[in-house]
Amino acid sequence: MISPPIVARLREQIDELNETILQLRQQIRGPLLPPSPVKMRPQQRLLMQALLNHAGFVLPTERLAAGLDSSKEVVKVLLVDLRRKLAPYDVKIHNEFDIGYWMSKADAEKLRAALDNPVF
Repeated sequence: MISPPIVARLREQIDELNETILQLRQQIRGPLLPPSPVKMRPQQRLLMQALLNHAGFVLPTERLAAGLDSSKEVVKVLLVDLRRKLAPYDVKIHNEFDIGYWMSKADAEKLRAALDNPVF
């Protein structure tokens, strides 16, 4: 049987970890993007938003997965489809093997301009 002080300490650690996860999710998502006519699943939209908000920086796959409350494999699948949807706008999502994904600042500006353009 586990003693009550140990249980209390474990609950505190769980609460701290949950708060850390919440903060990481908020940090990776950043400010919300305006609605877009491009059809995307909510997770793809959050992924695109994270890449835009951190343009020029590699976002680790684990961090993206935590921000989406998902697995690394789901992130990879979402990125395949997101890349396909952004290709007509000449926006590329790059990857650093076994590290994570990133979007160049120039591509982020192109995407922001396309999002502001009603033709998009």
